[in-house]
Amino acid sequence: MGRKVGAMILALTMCMSVLGGCAEKEKETTSTSTAVVGEVDPFGKYEEPVEVTGVLSFSAASSEVPAGTTPENQSFVKQAKERFNIDFKWLWTAPTDQYEQKLGVAMASGELPDVMAVSAVDYQNLLENEQIMPWNDALEWASDTLKEWIGRDPAVLESVTDENGNIMAIPQYWDSKRDLNIMMIRTDWLEQVNMDIPKTVEELEAVATAFKEQLGAEMGISLSKDVLAGTSPLAALMNMFGSYPTAWLEGEEGTLVPGEIQPETKEALETLNRFYEKGLIHKEFALHDATKLREFIVSEKLGILIAPWWAFDSFIGKEIAKNGDSKWATAPIPKAEGTNGALLQTMMIEDYYVLNANCKNPEAVIKLFNLWAQFETEYPEEAKAENGHVWNWVPTTYFDPYDIQTLHDNFNKQIETGDLKTVPEGINGGDIQLWGYAEDYFKWKAGEIPYDETNKWGKYLARIDDDFAWGTTEQVVENKEYELNKFYGLATDTMKERKATLNKLTEETYVKMVMGETPISEFEAYADNWLKLGGNEIIEEVNAWYQNQ
Repeated sequence: MGRKVGAMILALTMCMSVLGGCAEKEKETTSTSTAVVGEVDPFGKYEEPVEVTGVLSFSAASSEVPAGTTPENQSFVKQAKERFNIDFKWLWTAPTDQYEQKLGVAMASGELPDVMAVSAVDYQNLLENEQIMPWNDALEWASDTLKEWIGRDPAVLESVTDENGNIMAIPQYWDSKRDLNIMMIRTDWLEQVNMDIPKTVEELEAVATAFKEQLGAEMGISLSKDVLAGTSPLAALMNMFGSYPTAWLEGEEGTLVPGEIQPETKEALETLNRFYEKGLIHKEFALHDATKLREFIVSEKLGILIAPWWAFDSFIGKEIAKNGDSKWATAPIPKAEGTNGALLQTMMIEDYYVLNANCKNPEAVIKLFNLWAQFETEYPEEAKAENGHVWNWVPTTYFDPYDIQTLHDNFNKQIETGDLKTVPEGINGGDIQLWGYAEDYFKWKAGEIPYDETNKWGKYLARIDDDFAWGTTEQVVENKEYELNKFYGLATDTMKERKATLNKLTEETYVKMVMGETPISEFEAYADNWLKLGGNEIIEEVNAWYQNQ
């Protein structure tokens, strides 16, 4: 995928070699360190200290972390020293809202750390400027767990492998189902208005109207200022009409077309404008963020949410915990006739881990990833917040891309036996504690006890219970109730230059059309402007990429 057949075979062969059983081979490290040579040991300790550097997008630690804990003295850094004799140093830290700017300055000056996680655009720039090195040799030091996680989807690794078989990044990618939108709806409200879970757009409009007019909901359908991404973005509602902003679909001629400017998008905006005029969408939605939506739900002013699975924990679980007597269900998003529903990504990459071209000890970086994987799976005392572990201060976090599916499957295999005392096979670490909630959760579901006031059962709602969020997400994919985004390549040259401008144009236009400030009749003018501002060039570049797939 993404390259000529010969290059692809070479790349995949090298990927399998690197992620295969290389822990058994004899190899002398090419680093200038005093690392022990001979048999590759993923958890071997250096005879002399080895330094590894990183940079940190700083966010606060949880309240459970002891006072005085800092990014420099937290548990992971201490364990790196104790177990490997690795001295980890932060080149700099920056608040989250200043991180990208500081990283840009560092990239321009060439003062880069040994390892860092970057965006797709930053990865491309570093690659083009030859500021990063391949991971191939370093990956030979990967633990079995890390190899398994990185190699779950070979197509992802191939997408960052050059024609010579060099793996230029380790992508943190995810099961693409994680981003799929579903509907969350209050069934106790449906009972009060004597209506069923809506399956079509017309039924959704009727239910939302009833919620507002009969039950006093402040709005019928959730919507925030997030237009193209985020919780309850406008794009998610537009999917119901067969409109897919941000996605590339295959047109009648076999070429990819951008969802932003398709006729279905105009129709979606027209209907959403009608919803807005009826008060089904809050008049001030353009000012609302995810926190505001959560407030509406928890204060029982909103009964319909379109969002990915995780919101059924962080939004709905919090509402149930506070109010106690509400009932919710999850379902596929309603669809207009002849449409496929939600959007599914072909490939979902969040970050790209890269190695500084001047890194002296790339294998030491992998050892830090190995330590993280061990923290995640074995959950030792050092991996607990009360002992100074702050996961978001770790420079080498890497999660199993299919962790939610694995957790769901392992728990449900045991749940189906009816034995909620025996720990399921295949779970460890913090998931063992989560299993301890199973009996009480299902007692609540059966109506025998109240819901936990701290929402500690929220993961059952979102991830485990087959009747709710993740189960519905699986159902949508199994039934093919989705449209596939067929572009999953890196940003094209024009995207890097113009995409921010085009997104701003799209977001402003959509919001104004939904609110009636810009007539829907001006959609064609917007589309022409989108094409002139770089859209035409992007279409050509995307289809040039598509022809090579």
